[in-house]
Amino acid sequence: MECSDQKPNAITLLAVLGACTHGGFVDEGLRIFNKFDVYGVAAAVEHYGCLVDLLACAGRLREAYEIVKNMLVQPNEVIWCSLLGACRVHGDAEMSELVSSEIHQLHSCRVSTNDAEYILLSNIMASSERWEQAGRMRRKMALHGVGKTPGCSSVELDVPEQQVHVAPRWGLNTHAAKIPFLGDTPGL
Repeated sequence: MECSDQKPNAITLLAVLGACTHGGFVDEGLRIFNKFDVYGVAAAVEHYGCLVDLLACAGRLREAYEIVKNMLVQPNEVIWCSLLGACRVHGDAEMSELVSSEIHQLHSCRVSTNDAEYILLSNIMASSERWEQAGRMRRKMALHGVGKTPGCSSVELDVPEQQVHVAPRWGLNTHAAKIPFLGDTPGL
């Protein structure tokens, strides 16, 4: 990319940052991000999201946090929740509390209805044996009427789209669509 006369655009740079994240090329991703000006591209929230993910996957949570705090664009809930998820993966309860307070500031005039942030924080607290705080998160979730969204997958079979909702055997009331077996489907 750098050897050609063509300058990458915002979409190309997003793809390159994503590839660096998935490949674990942290230094290369940082180098490319720091050259956005040379390419004439202004970093958008999606680029920052990739950069935060790049650092967070490598366990560099403090750096990722500082990037989000100093972004040139307004960070959104997706970026903060991505960092919160990395805190869970790396078992960093202190950083998760910092990130959680940032998420709460985003919701200063309303209550969050994002179940992921409550559940992530509760799980982080539970894995650090902070049972009281974990329970408080779950109670807060119930108080605000936020329920856990069941897992959902789409399956493409060249028949009308079907959805499968997965629930544990011991039972949640979920509605699962019956997916026909290939032998039951006309024309297959």
